[in-house]
Amino acid sequence: MLPKLLIVETGSLDSTLAGFESFSQMFLSAADYSGCAPICLNAQKESLPSRPEQFAGALITGSPAMVTDREPWSETLAAWLLRALDCGVKVLGVCYGHQLLARAMGGVVDYHPCGLELGTHRIELNREAQQKGHPLLPPLPAVFSANLSHHQSVV
Repeated sequence: MLPKLLIVETGSLDSTLAGFESFSQMFLSAADYSGCAPICLNAQKESLPSRPEQFAGALITGSPAMVTDREPWSETLAAWLLRALDCGVKVLGVCYGHQLLARAMGGVVDYHPCGLELGTHRIELNREAQQKGHPLLPPLPAVFSANLSHHQSVV
């Protein structure tokens, strides 16, 4: 039996990302997940699984929502993430998911100090990421470009 990967959508895609119906579809098309059994759910509309330990990993997507708004669905997801981490579940937070994970673990999220961060940015992996990679991502080059849009950030 393949290990289960939970992809948690935290919002809907902007209409400018033509070709994708959902964040889940975008992530599923971007990497090879043949080594696991992906299960997708929308945290704003669906209940989270009661047993996080049944998943080998969880990928938390981006969202047009703001972490600082502390919406009930987001607070529920933050608590679920802490339980998942306590169970040894590998977690990858992307954009909103990263911010929510950081806040759940005691970090501070606020509006980006330099205003809206938008466009294509150069990403450089740190040495550990280059050597180990991430269990929820395919191998990445040491330097690559990524499109992003952030009003908020982990500060």
